[in-house]
Amino acid sequence: MIDPKYIAERIKRSLQLRTRSAKRLLSGSCKRFYRTADLHRISILQSGPASDNRADFLRAEDDAVWHACPKTTVVTKRFKFVTASEGARNKPALEASLSETCFEAPALTFARLHDCVADPTSIRLVTRNGALISETATVHDILDPHYKDAGHLIDREGAVRQLQKAHKYVDEDVIFAFNAFCPSFGHYVLTSLPIISSFLEDIKSGSLKVVVPQHLPLWMISFLYELGLNEPDLLYLPNVPHRFRTAIASNILDASNTRAPNPNSVWRPTFTQGAPIETASMRRILVRRSDSGNVSSRTICNEAEMLRAVESKGFQIIEPARMRLREQIDAFQHADVIVSPHGSTFANLVFCRPGTRVLDLMPDSWVGIRGDALRDVWASRMCAVSNLDYSVLLCPSKVQTVHFTGNAALASRVSIPDLVDCIDRL
Repeated sequence: MIDPKYIAERIKRSLQLRTRSAKRLLSGSCKRFYRTADLHRISILQSGPASDNRADFLRAEDDAVWHACPKTTVVTKRFKFVTASEGARNKPALEASLSETCFEAPALTFARLHDCVADPTSIRLVTRNGALISETATVHDILDPHYKDAGHLIDREGAVRQLQKAHKYVDEDVIFAFNAFCPSFGHYVLTSLPIISSFLEDIKSGSLKVVVPQHLPLWMISFLYELGLNEPDLLYLPNVPHRFRTAIASNILDASNTRAPNPNSVWRPTFTQGAPIETASMRRILVRRSDSGNVSSRTICNEAEMLRAVESKGFQIIEPARMRLREQIDAFQHADVIVSPHGSTFANLVFCRPGTRVLDLMPDSWVGIRGDALRDVWASRMCAVSNLDYSVLLCPSKVQTVHFTGNAALASRVSIPDLVDCIDRL
């Protein structure tokens, strides 16, 4: 029989050894944290001297900045009307948000940085001089404020530190075009496409590669192919930090061009290959929103009834989530009247002809959600960029769930008599 005192002594000895190992590990970790100085945040504009033109920017042997297009003031003057169905209570708040007469759209600026460290998903680009480029961290800081998924950074008592400087080296010149919001179509059109199109020929020639993070959906990849890119133009990287020979990043990675789109930087299609899509007959379209399971899903309870009503008014139904990029562009380019539930598909409005009439079916619960009036005016601003006529039908709605980011899943009901009346007024 084993002596109980012997067992107790073994347990005590084991605990002592584990405590000693834990102290060593903690001590080593702290030394690693404190060996690295705090990273100071700088903006794209502070990351290097300005180049006179794009060619000099791409040839620069040191970190450099290029101003592709200046900031501008956009006038929002083509707002028509807001109709609130019975049960919708937020019409005064929405009209107050829509009363803005103009907004400031950001410039489009790029930085080309040598020997820098970044994560393909969170970006959070760190320069060789130990500076964190703020625009490359803004979006992901919203989703991951404590830097839990950044393998090279840690937020320690409010100070950002770099955990390690040795990373897998990528001997390529790359460009970052995707932030964590880009799986939303609006962010893709207004953030990713302007960045890629600014260097499209350089990417096609092989002198630049587009960093593709793991979270990128397949439809986004297929859209890149429609732009003329091929598999060798894309650099698929695992979700770990990498050190790059050079990397190009833009100020609009912070999503500022989505909130306030600059008409001079939005992507305009120039397809040169393939037959045109037969959409000339689509003069009146209703955009059907697919419930793709995103964190801000919005559904219409009486959608089938709504579809029958608009079809009787001569509308054709389209579902952008099931269309190729070029098909979406052609449909919006040919439309005279567009009716759509509120959502990212309104990014397609930049492809419309001036004077197109737009009716936004906005859930009443969406107005002022998260205390952010910018969400109320986003579609209105998209119309302002292309000189479109914008109107709203405010629909009674309920909040079903709230995601941890604050985005809500909403269910709304469209009043058919109000919808028909609004269509007749367009």
